[in-house]
Amino acid sequence: MATQTQSQGQRSTMAALENLRRHYNPRMWALVGIAGGIHDDHARIGNVIVSTDVVYYENRKINPQDTRRRGEHRQAPAHIVHAVNTFFTEYGTPARINGQMAAHAGEQYEVYPGVIGSGEAVIADRASDIRTYLTAYHEKVLAVDMEAGGLSQYWQENSVHGTTNPGWIVVRGVSDNADEDKGHSHHELASRNAAHVLSRLLPYF
Repeated sequence: MATQTQSQGQRSTMAALENLRRHYNPRMWALVGIAGGIHDDHARIGNVIVSTDVVYYENRKINPQDTRRRGEHRQAPAHIVHAVNTFFTEYGTPARINGQMAAHAGEQYEVYPGVIGSGEAVIADRASDIRTYLTAYHEKVLAVDMEAGGLSQYWQENSVHGTTNPGWIVVRGVSDNADEDKGHSHHELASRNAAHVLSRLLPYF
């Protein structure tokens, strides 16, 4: 089953997940969509990031002199990580996939495993302190979004129950570079590439 969140952000994501769990009891959560790339080599527009690691960056302490961020790092369960590793073992790293849109049919885009930084901010500044913090926190943070933190938090909080807790994965197409040129012109390309990568990944789960 699939759904679209009512709005951007972590809270709407957690509400959508709860509704899906209540009505359908899924065996896995897959968060698919777009992200802003913050790694010039890997996260170029149209490329796809497959993530089993999320860094939630919003927690912070604001002092008179500075602001100190306190990231929360969460990883998907081991069987999901193993499945993703198997995918990249067979496809290579990066995996190279033929473009799915007619305008890009003769091109290939690249698929990388990586870490997603997640928070509430829309980042459109290459000099943002959030970008600086994330790249220093973990060199494999390749992109940023506004929902993956809610997914990983929802999974963690539900892991205390006795019922089976579905695994999760984040698949994000890079639609912009989280800088001053951020816009909507590459949303379709990025989202279609991400959806196609998910279809390639599903047999591994």
